Amino acid sequence: MNAKLLALWVLIGWCLGAGPLRGQAAADGAAALLAAAEASTPETVLILVDGKENEMFTRRVTYDAGRDIYDIHLAHLEGANFLWEVRFGDSPIVDDGAFSLWLDTDRDAATGLRAEDGAPRAGAEVEVVISQGQSVVRAWSADGAMQSESPLGWFRRDRSLFFVL
Repeated sequence: MNAKLLALWVLIGWCLGAGPLRGQAAADGAAALLAAAEASTPETVLILVDGKENEMFTRRVTYDAGRDIYDIHLAHLEGANFLWEVRFGDSPIVDDGAFSLWLDTDRDAATGLRAEDGAPRAGAEVEVVISQGQSVVRAWSADGAMQSESPLGWFRRDRSLFFVL
């Protein structure tokens, strides 16, 4: 594993350390931070590049750039709170579609969410879902038991989705 990728996983693990497992007071604080970020979005740092899908997919009639993640950015807000910005090829489609982000924070597919081998969610300790105007963040323990499920605030601006974890 190269140093940049290792640093990314360390950063993501640190960012998410207690994020989804925090209590109501912390959730209220995250909501206030999200509202402030929506009013004046801080500068974010690129942490992951996925890029545009290859031509084999973009030429299909079913391809929609609003479902194609190009990259992910983070901005530290305060304490353990980070603003996540997920950039798409076009305005994200979450009103009649679904956005899911699974994070395997310990890089061990044998812990966290249980899924079939090779599934993108296998081993995830955190899942973010935004679909049909609703949103939730879920957390799993090492043994695969769901630890928490909480509403997640978010907003859309141009080609990006923003949320605080």
